[in-house]
Formats: sequence, C-alpha cells, structure tokens
Amino acid sequence: MKKILVNRNKELEEEIEKYLCCLHEAGMVFNQGINDYICKKDENFQGKLKKIAIIEKNADEQLKKIKYYLFKYNLIPDFSGDVLELLDSMDDIGDICKQILVELSIEKPVVFDFIKEDLKDMVELSQKCIEALIQGVREFFINSPTVNDCINKVSFYESEVDKIEVIIKRKIFDSKEIELTEKVHFRYFVNWLAALSDTSENIGRKLSVFKLKRDF
Repeated sequence: MKKILVNRNKELEEEIEKYLCCLHEAGMVFNQGINDYICKKDENFQGKLKKIAIIEKNADEQLKKIKYYLFKYNLIPDFSGDVLELLDSMDDIGDICKQILVELSIEKPVVFDFIKEDLKDMVELSQKCIEALIQGVREFFINSPTVNDCINKVSFYESEVDKIEVIIKRKIFDSKEIELTEKVHFRYFVNWLAALSDTSENIGRKLSVFKLKRDF
C-alpha cells in the first residue's frame, strides 16, 4: 500500500485538515440553518446564512493553499491529480450547503407542520452523510484500512435520505389542503436537500476508485 502523505508533506497535511474542518463546519451550520428555518427562527437563520458564506469562502482559500503546496513543491507527484480531483469535488459540499440556505432566504417555501419532523430527519441524515465522507477522506490520507467502512456509511445515509425524500413528497402530494403550486415549489426544496447526500455519495465513489489505485 502506497502512502500518500510522507516526510515533508506535513504542511500539506495540515492544510488538508483545515479544509476538511471547514467542510465539516459547513455541514453543521447547514443543519442548524435548516432547523432554524423550519422553526421560523428568522434571526438565527440569517445568522447561519452569513456564517456559512464565511465558511465557504475560507474553504475556497484553503483549497487554493493546497493547490499551491502541491504545485510549488511537487508534493505527492504520483497522486497529485487524484488528490486535486477529490478535494475539488469536496468543495461542492460547501457550495451546496451555502446555496440551499441562500435559495431558502430568497424563495421562502412554506414548511407545513405535518412534514417538519421528516425534514429534520432528512437534514440530520444529510449531515451524517457529509461527516462520513469527510472521515473517509481523512482515512484515505493516513492510509487507514477503514476507508471502505466510511464509504459504506455514506451510501447507507444517502439511501436513508432517499427514503425520507419519497415519504415527504408523498405526504405533500397526497394532501388535499395544499395548492398544486405550493406542492411543486416544495418538491424543488426537497430536491435541493437530497442533492447534498447524492453529491456525497458520488464523491464517495470517486474516493473508492482512488483508494484502489493507491493500493495497487
């Protein structure tokens, strides 16, 4: 098994960890922001919206630093392309978290009482999906044998999100009290939420491929 980060790559390792911490924080703030929106805590929601914009910007800066170290010092030449592709893909996580909160602040879809708990469950599982992916990437860089366990968790949480997505949509479209326009609007909102775990699973597949390439 080839080791990814060795010897003088300590600085790169630290920058990657800072980057992953930014994405982890984005997932937490996203979860909190959605819950604030569901509970109509507008002031708190606006605070999360501002916070996630800062986090996403910090993540972008960290990614630039990582690219700088990779190219300036020609670190991990055998795997630099894979590392860049993986970390660039991870940037989508922060982007999606921020974009969903921004779209909520603009479109303001109505959250109906009978699906609030389902939504909270969906968002919590999405956060767990992100956390499992981030842990898998960490394990990849330290050559841990548990990378596949993390990838399997990502797939599990993604499938659970899909189940709740279907439940929510059925409840919405079966309701006789909601106008069709509201149903369609809310369906888009649910699709946004589902995109987060879908993206995490897609990155998990990339991670699995990169792990196989590294091992051989």
